[in-house]
Amino acid sequence: MLPKPSAEVVAAVFPSTSNVLLKSKSTTRTKEDIMGYSSDESSEEDVNESHESITSKGDDKSDFDMEGEEFIIPDTIKGIRERFNELYVEFMRKGKHRRALEFLLDEMLRRGAIDPIEYTQLNTRLTEIEDLATDKEEKEGDEEDEEEDNMTNATIQYLILHDKQELEDLMEEIKEEIDEEFMDIVINIEKLLVEFFIEKFVDGETIRPQINTLLGQLENSNIPKSKQHRIKMLLDDIEKNRYRVEQIFQTLMDVEDKEEMLHTLRRLVREGHLSDEQFERFAELEGPDLQNIKEVITETKVGGELLFLPRTIINLRHALQSLLTELKESGSAFLKSKIAAIIEELLRRNAIRVEEYENIKELTV
Repeated sequence: MLPKPSAEVVAAVFPSTSNVLLKSKSTTRTKEDIMGYSSDESSEEDVNESHESITSKGDDKSDFDMEGEEFIIPDTIKGIRERFNELYVEFMRKGKHRRALEFLLDEMLRRGAIDPIEYTQLNTRLTEIEDLATDKEEKEGDEEDEEEDNMTNATIQYLILHDKQELEDLMEEIKEEIDEEFMDIVINIEKLLVEFFIEKFVDGETIRPQINTLLGQLENSNIPKSKQHRIKMLLDDIEKNRYRVEQIFQTLMDVEDKEEMLHTLRRLVREGHLSDEQFERFAELEGPDLQNIKEVITETKVGGELLFLPRTIINLRHALQSLLTELKESGSAFLKSKIAAIIEELLRRNAIRVEEYENIKELTV
């Protein structure tokens, strides 16, 4: 169903609704004048056809959008005009009854109530208003897609911020240490990283494989293997975060109702894109929107070999205290790995003293 046309659209196509609504003529031309019929021969046929409904006219039955109501053609020209005007107002407001309006125009032309010029003008106006409404709908759809893309990209940039900063710092260190013969490779990697932070592709080709190829050319350089490994880990985390965010936005923004939303949320949990806590947050909503999707999924990110590493320092500290309490009751290897990931994140963000970091790290051995 077409959306209700805006006031601007209506004004552009119909300067005044009263100028479009059909008015009774003082004189009515005969069918013989308009269509070449003989009035005597067709009078009985006119009376019979005036009582037929649109839904009974053979193959046209399925073409009319009358919302399940039988549409009866009025007996008189005056009645047809009034019915046309009534449906025309609905068409202007809601984009409904286009086929019925066309049928009434055909009938008025056949009966000589309007001439061919009026018939063509009115049909043209119906087409113009429908086209403008469709263009408006498409434009709004494009704007919604752009808004979703912008929110998706903003969320990705927020989540990868610290990984991006660490990679940039690593590249600066490497440029100071690298042998001259490898400098061009490092510069090329740096250029690709600028694109990689924003997009997955450059010139139609995936960026990550190109970076991997260049990194492979540094394996025999004087750059420590630990730094090369760290670069690859950070690149992996950025890719995983980007994929996670894109999947969540794309799937949740396509849901039609609460039932479908819950089904989609469960699938996102199974796929490792949402935690159980995030599922509960979303499940409380009647339906997702761009802002609340961002608010929920930016609480955690992929990092330190964890799918749901807290994003903020305060949440990292809360998670650490909770895990340390659990560790006293259970020496679980899984708990230790989570604690190790959290203190590593706190250390690289200068949010924990080295001595405290070392003491907690001993508990994870």
